[in-house]
Amino acid sequence: MPGRKRKAPATNAGETAPAKTLVAPTSVTSQPVPEVDQMFGHTTGTIVAPFFATLNQTNIAANNNKFYRLQLFQDGGKYYVGTHWGRVGEAGQTKVAVQKDRATAEMEFGRIFESKTGNNWRDRDAFVNRPGKYDLIQIDPNAPPSAEPASKSAPLAASELDDLTRDLIEMVFDRDMFKTAMKNLDVDVAKLPLGKLRQSQIDAGHAVLEQIEAVTTGSEDRNELVQLSSRFFTIIPHSFGRQRPPVIDTRDSLQKLYDLMAVLSDISLANNILESTTRGSLHPTDTLYRKLGAKLSLLQKTSPEYQTVRAYAEVNGNPWKVVAAWRIDRQDDARRFAAHDAIANRKLLWHGTEVAVVAAIMKSGLRIMPHSGGRVGRGVYLASLNEKSRMYTRGTNWNGKHAKVMFLAEAALGREHHIVHDSSWLTHPPAGFDSVVAKGRVDPDPQGSTTLTLDGKTVVVDTGPPRVTPFSHSSFHHSEYLIYDESQHRLRYLVLLE
Repeated sequence: MPGRKRKAPATNAGETAPAKTLVAPTSVTSQPVPEVDQMFGHTTGTIVAPFFATLNQTNIAANNNKFYRLQLFQDGGKYYVGTHWGRVGEAGQTKVAVQKDRATAEMEFGRIFESKTGNNWRDRDAFVNRPGKYDLIQIDPNAPPSAEPASKSAPLAASELDDLTRDLIEMVFDRDMFKTAMKNLDVDVAKLPLGKLRQSQIDAGHAVLEQIEAVTTGSEDRNELVQLSSRFFTIIPHSFGRQRPPVIDTRDSLQKLYDLMAVLSDISLANNILESTTRGSLHPTDTLYRKLGAKLSLLQKTSPEYQTVRAYAEVNGNPWKVVAAWRIDRQDDARRFAAHDAIANRKLLWHGTEVAVVAAIMKSGLRIMPHSGGRVGRGVYLASLNEKSRMYTRGTNWNGKHAKVMFLAEAALGREHHIVHDSSWLTHPPAGFDSVVAKGRVDPDPQGSTTLTLDGKTVVVDTGPPRVTPFSHSSFHHSEYLIYDESQHRLRYLVLLE
């Protein structure tokens, strides 16, 4: 892992990292006002802006992973200061104290804030994280406003989308699905709620991971890794129950968190689209669809095109059955992909993902993230067997059924470089090659392949049944196809399975 060797600070393992100023991209004082904490029991209360704060502290050495919420609110003509604290992932405890008047309430709020953070409330725009104190979790003041609720008296505009397409769009933008995805990643959605997920906070967590990467390839100082791991879990709250938060000290654990940050970025992108969609002349789902910038054309089940996609998905008795398939045409894809028109070797290949990032892929395509990685390096991973790509999918419960979404991409493979052992350092094909193929011990039988003609080009579709290959010594069970230039692929189909 790249990075310079860094000298560890002279601190004990039980201490947090040295004080460091967090430069917020926007003013903390302009944050959107939340609701009064439900645990306070004041359902008719309202927050007195700007007196509210969410704090977090993770100290791995001391097995601390705790939150602290502080609010000043008014209810029934009286002023209260409420505090809610506990271990991340648990209900915690609360205290609500009535105050003499607003001025007294503000003073008490400021006193508590300073005692917990070591910062003066008036100076919160230049917040400094201090050893042994709570950190301020900042909410994005530039987050798009929530969609306006539909008026009960105004009729909802009719959708122009067919039923299956409308249902798909509503599924990939479902708020509960996003929350479940975050919980599955051990992110504490109570302290990092979906509506408050902001890219700058994700970037801050990402920066700490880069510091950890530098340490693991340099000094490998255990104390520093403990401090930096504590810092990461403070910025990106995780729920570990009563277990000690882990130290991020291996390549695998670091890569998993890099992957987590990529998923959170995708969820944030989709949520920004969702939150910025207000009531207008279009049906809300139609508005979301248009903001994706991708045209979906539902394939008729009697068409040869659909039959090919279905056969490709359900080869070898796949228990997941195709419910619907769409031809997908993303904005600018045709222009970008045209740069590879001279490449004749083309295949239609699978890419599996979880439902929570489908909207982001439709919006931005398959991307090579700065810290993405895998057994064949940093590139776009594709496969000729649905079974292989399906391993990376995570479905969602929708309309009483469990659904998954997969993509089919046309890849301009050109001259393939074949490997049979892990090559995780790769960032581009060897000189003279256009792609890398990790040849697996099992592959579709080429005798069963068919072709599609897409934009005048012949594209191979490996619809043959799986068979044992001559590569019995390969460390790969299934073949994987890698391109290291995003423009070498074009999304062609979106497939819904149940």
